Amino acid sequence: MRINRADFLTKLEALSPGLSPQEVVEQSSCIAFKRGYAYSFNDEISVRTRSPLKIEGAVAAAPLLALLRKMPEDEIEITIADGQLRLAGKRRGADVRMEAEITLPIGNVETPAAWQPLHPEFCDAISIVEACAGKDESKFALTCVHLTPKWVEACDNLQATRYKIATGFAGAALVRRDSIRHIIALGAVEFCETETWLHFRNPAHTVLSMRRFVEDYPSLKDILTVAGEPTQLPRGLAEAAERADVFAAENSDADSVEISLRPGKLVLQAESALGRYWENKKVKYSGKPLRFLIVPKILGAIVKKHSACVVTRDRLKVDGGKFIYVTVLGIPGELARENGDGGSEDEGEKEKPREKTRRREKADD
Repeated sequence: MRINRADFLTKLEALSPGLSPQEVVEQSSCIAFKRGYAYSFNDEISVRTRSPLKIEGAVAAAPLLALLRKMPEDEIEITIADGQLRLAGKRRGADVRMEAEITLPIGNVETPAAWQPLHPEFCDAISIVEACAGKDESKFALTCVHLTPKWVEACDNLQATRYKIATGFAGAALVRRDSIRHIIALGAVEFCETETWLHFRNPAHTVLSMRRFVEDYPSLKDILTVAGEPTQLPRGLAEAAERADVFAAENSDADSVEISLRPGKLVLQAESALGRYWENKKVKYSGKPLRFLIVPKILGAIVKKHSACVVTRDRLKVDGGKFIYVTVLGIPGELARENGDGGSEDEGEKEKPREKTRRREKADD
């Protein structure tokens, strides 16, 4: 069968969230083709998309995708030869092993039926909220995004975000942060709830399904209720945080940057196993000294739209109307090296590394 290589590759790359090279379940590193569809499944995420191939079997995803990316032809011929999936171009070809029997347990995923339109802001809400979910597996609920009929929220014990939105969901549920974040790239426009799965579909009818967990989630009411001194965050924070995100994004513990603010001066730093970035600059800021950790993506959303915030002794809160963000403040100390004479900002201004502040408050009802 002759197919458009780029279109086929795009379809198969959409299956990536459901692939797992560790073979979490049998054939979880494979793409399964069956009845005009292609599937991936890793026990927590399943993805299904329409396929131009009218074949049945499971093919190792890594070599198939790599070949499709590297072949230069606009169109390629795909056939089955001696139990192999054969890709043929002009004077080139490759055989990828195909298993005739599909053992990938895609039947474990409940079939979505009654699709509903997804709120047009839902993906934007998730892009902000999911960044606040934690990574500590010993606190399962905090590694999830909490979905409710009236809002979505997340907390990692250092920061918390709630985005008010009519989700359309029948009730509350938890979904893994590392699962729900994939709907952003998917471009989901519809959703469907089944007993143990939550399904999202895009205009191309690619369906991403994720496990939903019905467990207690700590109330964020007390954490998000903050009354304090109003102040303004300088807009230059957003651009500085984007530069620091080069290292923050590589930090497996917390993809955050550290911000220190004092009147007229900003110091920002981020570090990971790959290195460290710091920046100091003059800013229009006249509030009291602050120090806090924040995810660059959230900082950008806050500063560009809602630079006004409220500060207490130990917390900073931004109320953007639709979303509320709260982070724990550290104890502002003296900078390791002053740059009060307006010296070269290119030299940077380093601060002594500090231990991450842990939230003392417990999320109680």
